Amino acid sequence: MDWNAGFAYAKNGVPIGPRAYSYWLYNVPWGLYKSLIYIKEHYGNPTVILSENGMDDPGNVTFAKGLHDTTRINYYKGYLTQLKKAIDDGANVVGYHAWSLLDNFEWRLGYTSSY
Repeated sequence: MDWNAGFAYAKNGVPIGPRAYSYWLYNVPWGLYKSLIYIKEHYGNPTVILSENGMDDPGNVTFAKGLHDTTRINYYKGYLTQLKKAIDDGANVVGYHAWSLLDNFEWRLGYTSSY
């Protein structure tokens, strides 16, 4: 257990980024970069495979809104940009898996949350 790691949703009362549909999930791409560089610098740069990355939206959107999903596009653009920056800065990342339709169906929210 690393005592220097933890969850934070706000700094000085200001949210760290836009919130996704889930109360615990915020869009903070720079946090991915900082985490990967921290792992590189404090743990001898082990091989890293990011097994989950994604966000949810309310599940009750129209078909047209679902097709024009700019929030999710921008989410992945931000995270993949920071992932590439971390790799360029030496983080040993060899795999990345994005959330998809079926990844989170088992959650208690069912169809009320869209992945």
